[in-house]
Amino acid sequence: MLLEKVSKKNKIHPATIYKEDSTVNETFGSERTVRRALKELVNDEGFLEREKDGQRYLYTMTEKGRKYLMKIKKRERQKKDESNLFDYDDGYEEFVDFFESEKHGQNQIKKAGIGRNFVYLDYKKLERFNPDLADDLMQDPDRVLEACKEAVRSLPEVQDNVDVRVKNVSDFEEQSINELTARDRNKLVVVEGVIQSVSRPGSQLVSADFECIKCGQTYTKEQDSQQLKSPYKCECGSKQFEPVNERHETVRYLTLKERPDQRSRDKIVTVIQGDLAEDESKNLKAMGSGVKVVGYLDTYMKKKTDEFQSFRLVANNIEVEDSKWELENLTDSEVEEIEELSERSDIPDYLTQSLAFEEIKNNHLLKKSFIVWLLGRSSNFGNVHFLCIGDPGTGKSHLAKYVAENADRVIKSVASGATEVGLTAAVVKDEMTGEWTAEAGSLAMADGGFHITDEIDELDDDHYSAYNEALSDETITLSKAGIHAELGASVSEFALGNPAPHYSFDDMDPKIEQVPIDKDDLISRFGIILAVENDDDTEQYLEKVEHILNRENASGFKEADYISEDTLFNYIHYAQQLSPELSDEAYNKIMDACESLFNEGNDRIKLRHAEALATVSVAFARMNLVEEVTAAHVEEAFEFFVDCYKSMDFDIGNDDFTDFDSKNKRQIRKVKEAYEVLKGPEDDKVLVDDLVQEVELSESIVEDTLQKLKREGEFFEPANAKGAVQRI
Repeated sequence: MLLEKVSKKNKIHPATIYKEDSTVNETFGSERTVRRALKELVNDEGFLEREKDGQRYLYTMTEKGRKYLMKIKKRERQKKDESNLFDYDDGYEEFVDFFESEKHGQNQIKKAGIGRNFVYLDYKKLERFNPDLADDLMQDPDRVLEACKEAVRSLPEVQDNVDVRVKNVSDFEEQSINELTARDRNKLVVVEGVIQSVSRPGSQLVSADFECIKCGQTYTKEQDSQQLKSPYKCECGSKQFEPVNERHETVRYLTLKERPDQRSRDKIVTVIQGDLAEDESKNLKAMGSGVKVVGYLDTYMKKKTDEFQSFRLVANNIEVEDSKWELENLTDSEVEEIEELSERSDIPDYLTQSLAFEEIKNNHLLKKSFIVWLLGRSSNFGNVHFLCIGDPGTGKSHLAKYVAENADRVIKSVASGATEVGLTAAVVKDEMTGEWTAEAGSLAMADGGFHITDEIDELDDDHYSAYNEALSDETITLSKAGIHAELGASVSEFALGNPAPHYSFDDMDPKIEQVPIDKDDLISRFGIILAVENDDDTEQYLEKVEHILNRENASGFKEADYISEDTLFNYIHYAQQLSPELSDEAYNKIMDACESLFNEGNDRIKLRHAEALATVSVAFARMNLVEEVTAAHVEEAFEFFVDCYKSMDFDIGNDDFTDFDSKNKRQIRKVKEAYEVLKGPEDDKVLVDDLVQEVELSESIVEDTLQKLKREGEFFEPANAKGAVQRI
């Protein structure tokens, strides 16, 4: 009982439960007893969570509690005997009252009266209006919705063809695809998932009118196939009928797949009919998006030779959600542990060495790349794409699999033998229906998150253009067989592959020339490129062998030297929520680096690399859990940036970031111009404070620049004027 009361609201006080519900009052006797029972559900059962709110506690439902309550509700619904089943006539009257009520459904009737061909049945409002009727809707949707339609259509403002769509069903009723069982058959279910494929619209025979050839009596018969079925017998005794009218409605078939953050990636065929099938915002345009489907569970035979029937979901309504990703909140103790870890001065390296520490030895640069990749995506600078080329046996694929299995919002696919739809999207013929179907690939399914493509060297040339479009435009365009769609593909991509043409690096050629992607425009999509090699050093080789042998032996690792797997990914998840902004110093440092790189004459330096440097700087700020990107973060980012490209035998920049400042013509030019503006006609001395104000740079940058100019003999500090400079 208490679980059900807590589930009605997101957060609730014990006093609210006790004072506002007479049943609870009678059952538990006092508010103190209610509090004690709620505490047991927190501590002993783990069904609830609580947080301090002043002098009292607020209670919320856990996932464990939700599943347990769902089992109870299902069991109670199944216990209903025939005397308690839905009464059609009573339900009809209740729905008339519901939709005539200003508080509940009257607004929907007004909208239907001005031309809309459906009304929404708000489940939560129905639950408050008549809890038993809401329960009947979940238990017997066919009959309840038929009574609801009849009630709606009986109202004078509404046309005869108005349909009813159920919305706003309690989150408590939601299920994943893999939770559906035979007990849910013909029940109303709410399933969350992602639309992977959508068929072209087709026509389905719904009903037909028949006229008796002998007496002219007309009958209407519902149809469940494309072959007309006439009434069995007329009242006059005749069995001969002539069809006089057929009613068809639009139908589509969707494939609904589990959310990408679910370990199970089960699918279910979803049938949508009528106006819902014609509303492309609810199907074709929603492909690749997260959706909540309200409908009833049906069964069908895929093939006549099948031994058992398969489930399919007949949709009543589809609600497109803001996000397909469902992320769990961290507990207070987890946040406290994360914030304490962030105070370490070596946190970037500590996070890096902890990634898959029981799985893979060394590979520090690749591990850091994955950490940076997961933390770099930002609203200001967008996505950054990584490309890793490495020898076979370096653990790159294993590490990619590890990250995909443990990090939030990551989908991994393998390009080896992949069809175009496997990575991007395509129009294909559905095996079950024979219809042309638009199907989203893994990049579209990862929209809004992260995507890993392994074995990129095996990607077929024919599919480069679609892959390139996804990385450059963050969309995938489909146009074939009457299907036209544009899918979102805003992902941060991490591609991995073997060198070309020998699958291992050839020491005779620069590694940058052994990148297996031979399209320059596609290579330019990657802001970071790095290489990993097999180590020929015997000692390090034996260390790796020993590491492999000790994987199953927990005592073979020093726990104190690493963050646990759960804590590491909690840390990353927490850091991803931060949105660090560039400080003035960080902005100028990035400008310095980009100007210096460009001036070195590297023809491979593109605007993409400037974006990558900014994005990587954000990643290092997130590693420290701070809201501002500092010059120090940019220096760390640039060091990482240079290390990655040096691993490809592609020398850029200098080992020491501060060397760039000595070449910083932009800052020097600004300071010199400000000096010329401020100096007097007879007195050449200028106060440093005035220079800072005039040049609009930070004091530290101006002072650093002046120190360089002094060393180069262009400026000096007059002995009789401290805090001033004078040009030689």
